[in-house]
Amino acid sequence: MLTPVLATTAARLTHPGVRARVLLAVLATGTLALAGSVLVLEQVLVSNVDRRVDEALTQEVAELQQLASPGWTRRRVSRSRATPGVSLTCSCPATCGAAGRRS
Repeated sequence: MLTPVLATTAARLTHPGVRARVLLAVLATGTLALAGSVLVLEQVLVSNVDRRVDEALTQEVAELQQLASPGWTRRRVSRSRATPGVSLTCSCPATCGAAGRRS
């Protein structure tokens, strides 16, 4: 048979008190709230990145379509210039509004 002190200690270990239950409930609630906020924050950040990438890709597609339009011609730039390469000049200033513009 257990002594009264050992019986009290064994009862405390097997049956947690009110303090332990309240502490456990607070910790569980905090953990669930933290996990939920992390998931919501992740979804918000991912949707913002998706939106920004879609906007950038849409802009790039529009620029490429403009460059591929019939009014733009490609010609070689002479090697004597500081930036050799390809220059694009518009041959239809009336339709695209880029009168004499070069890129």
